Amino acid sequence: MIRVAIVEDEKEAADTLTEYLHRYEQGRAETFEIAVYPNSSTFIMNYKGADIVFMDIELPDGNGMDTAKMLRRLDSCVTLIFVTNMAQYAIKGYSVSALDFMVKPVTYYSFSTMLSRALVRCHAERAADWVIHTAGGLSKVDLKSISYIEVRDHRLVYHTDEGEFEEWGKMSALEERLASKGFARGNNCYLINLRRVTAIEDSSVRLLGGTELQLSRARRKEFLRLFAEFFEGSGE
Repeated sequence: MIRVAIVEDEKEAADTLTEYLHRYEQGRAETFEIAVYPNSSTFIMNYKGADIVFMDIELPDGNGMDTAKMLRRLDSCVTLIFVTNMAQYAIKGYSVSALDFMVKPVTYYSFSTMLSRALVRCHAERAADWVIHTAGGLSKVDLKSISYIEVRDHRLVYHTDEGEFEEWGKMSALEERLASKGFARGNNCYLINLRRVTAIEDSSVRLLGGTELQLSRARRKEFLRLFAEFFEGSGE
């Protein structure tokens, strides 16, 4: 299931994109969970994650580019596509890591071509699975869905979008295995998924969903370095 958000104040335009998504599903192994938002404030206030966002640049309560900047503070990985009458502004999409833009009125051909590109990116992200050796056997989770990992009495607790998973192990060994996959230590207790970071304060890290974790003084400089290097290397 691919989660799609459409941020569009024109009902006809939103209905067209929704229709195109259902049309794309036919004969393909793709299904979409679609949410439509009529303005930027409703979208941002209710955002709980998505795989693809189609966003109009002209919104009744703000510029779509500003909304995209707020979105990037919440989610650095979601695939963003602008749908607009204002092609001259859409070219600025590089500043918010937009995949591309489509000019209204959108044809099904241009939409399906763009959606196919977006899905390649989504599936590449989802291909990064991680196997957790739980007491009941093995559990496979998407690395992107892991918010952070906590150590409790020699047990590693994975906090994910699907719930908590536990396995026995050492944090130092796990840190070494996940170092190249976008994770960094915030302190002795937490290994944090850099994709989920929305803000870094003097002594804390805020994650998507509102969770706030302690950032130790000793690890802060290295955490900031790894955070910057990860997004420079990923192109986000």
